[in-house]
Amino acid sequence: MGLFDTWDDIFNKSISKLDDYSDVNRIDEIINIMKGFRNDIFFKELSKIQCRSSDNLAASDNDWIIDLNKISKFKVAKEGLGQVLPFYLPPLTKIINFNQLLGIHAIIGYSYVYSTGHCLTVAENKGIILGNIGERVTFFVEDFDKDEVPHEFNISFFKKLKNIKFENKRTSKLKDYIYDIDTSIAAEFSLPSVFGRTLIHGTIYLMGCNALKYNRDVITCDDVVSGFLTTFKILMSDLRPLIPLTDYEE
Repeated sequence: MGLFDTWDDIFNKSISKLDDYSDVNRIDEIINIMKGFRNDIFFKELSKIQCRSSDNLAASDNDWIIDLNKISKFKVAKEGLGQVLPFYLPPLTKIINFNQLLGIHAIIGYSYVYSTGHCLTVAENKGIILGNIGERVTFFVEDFDKDEVPHEFNISFFKKLKNIKFENKRTSKLKDYIYDIDTSIAAEFSLPSVFGRTLIHGTIYLMGCNALKYNRDVITCDDVVSGFLTTFKILMSDLRPLIPLTDYEE
């Protein structure tokens, strides 16, 4: 990035790196969506929403204390994914750990905040955490909105997810290139840096879920694309019909 590069320069240089991936299925959809983001109202409107924490767009405007260790489905996920190390540095650490699962729930929170225009209420926060929207995106991935009840979280699934890897360096670089474009767009609209980090953690989780959906033990370029397309779909969908606000029990 040059010292005097404009946002157009930065974006065009970043997007040109995807030219080497023209053989990847649906890469054109990724490119078109990201070009649209710069002219769409989504990032502009999201950046205007102020929640309790200036670093967390999905922060809850309530005092509900979430103890994931007391929520059975998250206990299952933790047991399957194993201990989270104090640093994240693949390949020295696992590609997917419990933080990636939290990342996808935060992305769902961003989407909900955007749809409502306000910070999450207690009922909305409980709906996201205790309802089955997490299971929907985990097992259905891009088809999370289909009219079908998802499976419950199980240890076997998360053990498989823990051991998944990228197929090769080309696949990993594709993930990095798309992420770089995302973060530059977010920076252009002055979104907090935590937004980009949360985005990539949740999207990597979806890449692994998509691989397992098709019985693969490695993440391919197709899974990378599917992961990002699913993240974009989550962000720009009104998820409220999938998150009924009932009295969930922890």
